[in-house]
Amino acid sequence: MAFLGAHRDRASRQATTVPIITPLLYSISVIALTMGVALWLSAFDFIVRRGQAVFVLGLLMLLVFAALEFLFFIGLMSQQGRDQ
Repeated sequence: MAFLGAHRDRASRQATTVPIITPLLYSISVIALTMGVALWLSAFDFIVRRGQAVFVLGLLMLLVFAALEFLFFIGLMSQQGRDQ
């Protein structure tokens, strides 16, 4: 749903970016997808015998992603405050 909203914003040329935070969000998104695939594969014992470590790393990535989302909105609001 968030990707659809971002796509709609880009299509209407209203893309919202925060200089430092936006690239970090994209990189964390890729890492989170990779961790999801690793966790799925570890369920079938392809990567590691048990996936607890992969699961904990995935949870840590989700916490980092949530913190960056929070910083994104703080940066967005501070940019709008400077523009006014």
